[in-house]
Amino acid sequence: MGKILGAGGGVTIPGQDIYAVDTVQRQRLGTRVVRGDCVYKYAKCVGTAITKTSMIAHTLWYQHFEGGLTTSTVAGVNTLTITLGGTHGELGDGEIAVHELEGGRILLTDGTWSENVTMGIRDNTAGSSGDVITITVDGEIPVARTAAHVVAIMGNMYRVTGIRGSGGNKPHIGVPMRICALGSYLWLQTWGPCWVAPGTEVGEAADNRNVYIKGDGGLTDNASPELQYAGYVLTSSSTGTQGTPFVYLMCSR
Repeated sequence: MGKILGAGGGVTIPGQDIYAVDTVQRQRLGTRVVRGDCVYKYAKCVGTAITKTSMIAHTLWYQHFEGGLTTSTVAGVNTLTITLGGTHGELGDGEIAVHELEGGRILLTDGTWSENVTMGIRDNTAGSSGDVITITVDGEIPVARTAAHVVAIMGNMYRVTGIRGSGGNKPHIGVPMRICALGSYLWLQTWGPCWVAPGTEVGEAADNRNVYIKGDGGLTDNASPELQYAGYVLTSSSTGTQGTPFVYLMCSR
């Protein structure tokens, strides 16, 4: 039985098993479940549908916002306001939906980049380009900030999208447990023994057992600076051929 860590000794997973997909949100995005050596995180499919469970899914890597505060913010409050521009939002279209930033991170600078504060985002109101939206953070803002100080926002990293070809350096986060339509909720395996589509070079009886994530979410053992580390090969054929190897995935603990 799966357990959610940090919940009074553990509780069973309510609403949606890790092998299920749903159109209704049953958990907070990023909720962590452990089964043996395997870690799973709750996610939402955004951007494009997820059509393969053999590839590691990636986050929508666009930064939601960079700019100044709408008004100065005193210390001790847990809300702030920003004015949306035409390129802000998850898709760079000036749109941010209600709750879209929940579970994301916000950077508050001090003008000299000396005492910067990074906080978690609890919630947000909705808006379009030109609108002022309110963001609620996960604690009291410790130091006053003026409207001139730079603010940067990233959304929840467990808003994931389908595979977009082989190009691009994307932050990959976990293996989808199910294929699903846009807007659906699912679980990702982010850590532990699993299977991911390997390149022909992966799993051979060779010296290099480390694997890296290609742009399409598959695996290669050819390290290059732009590729994200995925983990290491656990199995290969006794004859020295590929043998559809299992790997120990190390994306998000």
